[in-house]
Amino acid sequence: MSSMLLLLAVSGNIYIAADQTTFKVTQSPEEAVVSKGGNVTFYCLLPISQDQSWTKVQWWKQGENNYQRTGIDIRKKSGLRGKMTWYFELQHVMIQDSGRYFCSVTRKGLSARNGTGSLLKVHADPNPLKIFAKWNSATTFIIVCETSAFYPKNFSLTWYKNGIEITLGVQTKVRKDTEGLYVVSSNLNEIQTVQNDTNYTCLVSHVSLNTSAVAVYSISKSNQGSSVKTLSPWVPRSAMGGLSFLLLTIAIGTQCRKQGSKGKEECLTEANQREVKSAIRV
Repeated sequence: MSSMLLLLAVSGNIYIAADQTTFKVTQSPEEAVVSKGGNVTFYCLLPISQDQSWTKVQWWKQGENNYQRTGIDIRKKSGLRGKMTWYFELQHVMIQDSGRYFCSVTRKGLSARNGTGSLLKVHADPNPLKIFAKWNSATTFIIVCETSAFYPKNFSLTWYKNGIEITLGVQTKVRKDTEGLYVVSSNLNEIQTVQNDTNYTCLVSHVSLNTSAVAVYSISKSNQGSSVKTLSPWVPRSAMGGLSFLLLTIAIGTQCRKQGSKGKEECLTEANQREVKSAIRV
């Protein structure tokens, strides 16, 4: 009996010693996408068998030399949540907060173990759009479409005239502001004689948007360029029936291209059955 107890005690000591030197640290989530100004929380998890009284957890960001200053920076909080789960909360995130975060765990004087890492991606969307005209003469002008500051840089901006895509006479420039965000300004040089009831549409796609942002400049009969509609991210039902149908067709076409699994005609047919009738109703 005594020999059996001794064997169990020895086995237990061996398990504890091995457990202390081979413990694994995991993190959750692996990746988080947050809009600028939002909050995010990362978690550091140890096996339930660990004794938390001997555990110290700190957080650091890849590329930086210091631990996160959770006691000084009011945007950053950390602590124990649950029995063996530590958290790191980052509030009012900025573009500069993007990166990979690790928890560093020290147990009973052993060398620190790093977690598996959590990647933070901070997005800022290009809404709202601005659209206006600079008239060169009574019949020719330049239409300007400007985005709000956004991040990351990759985007798509397309011009349409009465539903037909325009590529000639378009100049698009990208600049970076003091916060590291991107601002796009695109000019459409209209050299043809202006016709009344003409709609110019600026459509912007970005990873931060579920649906493309849209701005419309309409040439009215009474006052050239007085009718401006900015629709983001979708067209309200109160919009003109013809204009709503135009924008709906553009948006559906964008969705069809993203899906890529169906032919264009089939995709448009299915979407029309669901939405076109209600969209063009004034």
